[in-house]
Amino acid sequence: MLKLRSDGHSIRVGRNLSVSFQRTLRVPDDERTYRIPPGFGDFPICRVEDYLGSVPESWKEPGAMFLPVYQREAVWLNFDGAYWRPNAVKVAVGDSSAITGRSLRHGLDSEAQDYIVCPDQGWLDGTSGSDGFTRQIVCGPPGEGPEDACCIRLIVHEPKPGRFPEREPREKFGAIMACCLAASEETGSPAVGRMRQMIRADEHGADSWDEDNYGEVTVRLVTSAAYGEITGSALPPTPVSARIYEEYGLPWLAVYEEECDAPEGGGGGSSPGSPTGKGKAGRKNTSRISFKDGRPASQERFAL
Repeated sequence: MLKLRSDGHSIRVGRNLSVSFQRTLRVPDDERTYRIPPGFGDFPICRVEDYLGSVPESWKEPGAMFLPVYQREAVWLNFDGAYWRPNAVKVAVGDSSAITGRSLRHGLDSEAQDYIVCPDQGWLDGTSGSDGFTRQIVCGPPGEGPEDACCIRLIVHEPKPGRFPEREPREKFGAIMACCLAASEETGSPAVGRMRQMIRADEHGADSWDEDNYGEVTVRLVTSAAYGEITGSALPPTPVSARIYEEYGLPWLAVYEEECDAPEGGGGGSSPGSPTGKGKAGRKNTSRISFKDGRPASQERFAL
């Protein structure tokens, strides 16, 4: 099994793959047309092992984590890795694949491609449905206890020995440009109360991945009630507010009214005036791709 590590902001699985869980606004399913909203910073990641005396027995598995999530927030997944030595990643929400919308199966399905290749695929906005639309990942209703928390499961496969370089190649330019082009091609179109996400095809082939060499982590999304029951504390502050919903033309619902310790527009993560990852609705984020150690440190995301 691959080693799991977390710094409280992201989870690293194995040598190169890391994933963070990003805040965004909830898009209502009300038969109206909405565009994908921007990101507002990462969720803090809590380790189950730090709360063994107050979590359900079913949570007590190696490397398990949980996120404190407000009713006003949805979650998207941001991936980073080594462009010269990618990973195959399966993502499930509950018992269903977030990639195909079907029941999660053991191993890698090359025909349906029930996995993504990272960092070629830089993010997932939610779970795919049978109708071709994407549903956001959100926590349960107010008052939901820890036993019923929404569960995200990640299974990260290493490549087979010899398929990719063990170290970053000296000749970087071509690989960097290919990665940047992959990011810039990932676009979408408006959806009715839902979203669409593009899953990039595995250009390496399913035979490139070692199905016996993998790491697995379970991450649960907990409500304010569940978080308080587990930790004895209120949810950490969020930058997401009614004002932000109004700014992006999304309805603010009564269920979103939860106590927040931070003043409106304050709290952890990015400031509301500087959403991360995606640009404003209908407009590309034009910030430059930054490079670190010869590879993109982040990829542009496009609003639908």
